[in-house]
Amino acid sequence: MGCGEKRIDAGVVSFGIEHRVIKGDQGVTIRVLSADTGTETELLRFDCFDQAPHYHYGIGAENERWMLDKTTAGNPIGWTIRQLRERLPQMLDKAGYTSVGEQIVAATLE
Repeated sequence: MGCGEKRIDAGVVSFGIEHRVIKGDQGVTIRVLSADTGTETELLRFDCFDQAPHYHYGIGAENERWMLDKTTAGNPIGWTIRQLRERLPQMLDKAGYTSVGEQIVAATLE
């Protein structure tokens, strides 16, 4: 699994950022990664594509995919940054990685 062209380490999680072209669509992909499970795992992925922006919960197991409505969400990259800033622990919980989200909350409160 590629972790992106650019990697940002942020405590218990890391962010992999890259530009991707898939089936005629293209855009920035932001991956939320963690080695908390023993091996590095992709926990969330945000595909901020031009035509069909979407995001994924629980990449390895369920790989639940949600389409993003650009009319209501606005710019996919801006929307993604807001989610990472304001809702990351909750999104990790929904993806099945509650312990990682709890570590982020604990580190924020310290």
